Amino acid sequence: MLCRPHDSRSSAVRALLAAMALTALGAGCSRKSDAAPAPVPAESGTAAAAPAESASQTITHKASGTKFQSPPGWAQRKDEDTILWVSPDKTAVLAFESYATGTDPGATVLQAARKMNLDGLDWKGGQREIKIGKDQIPGRTAEGDCTIKGQPATYSYATLSTGSPRSVLVLYAVQKSAPQQRKQEAIEVLRSIQRGG
Repeated sequence: MLCRPHDSRSSAVRALLAAMALTALGAGCSRKSDAAPAPVPAESGTAAAAPAESASQTITHKASGTKFQSPPGWAQRKDEDTILWVSPDKTAVLAFESYATGTDPGATVLQAARKMNLDGLDWKGGQREIKIGKDQIPGRTAEGDCTIKGQPATYSYATLSTGSPRSVLVLYAVQKSAPQQRKQEAIEVLRSIQRGG
């Protein structure tokens, strides 16, 4: 259920958004605000479990023409369009999903949130333009509050225009009580995104 936006922002979301804006380690970032498109419901899917990874590895996503580093030590699950990671302490979750370029990503955001077991999505304001990753891929970002298995959490997502028939959604959520390390691990995934899938 989508709720009305709040004006306050948690420090976790601000930290993640700041990191998204600085992903090129010193490169500039363009940000503009405007209204976020209203997400529309989508069918939920269930991803199959895969063993946890002990070290970061390069993931190539051919459909979107991108590659990136996985978060080290996080358990990975995959289905057709989604790669989902859960932190070892289960306080954070990260999804990488593709969707058809030129379509409204709102349904993809909700679909990924369902796969991540996020509830009570509460949008906070509009989207902002960003550039992210090693190649400064253009995109848009937004954030809000939610719950992960009943625990208060914050989330942030970025939609990235990769120039291929499939664009990318990166959705990250972390419990408000999670250690800072979880946020940093997700930020490193964002910094690593580049073209070349």
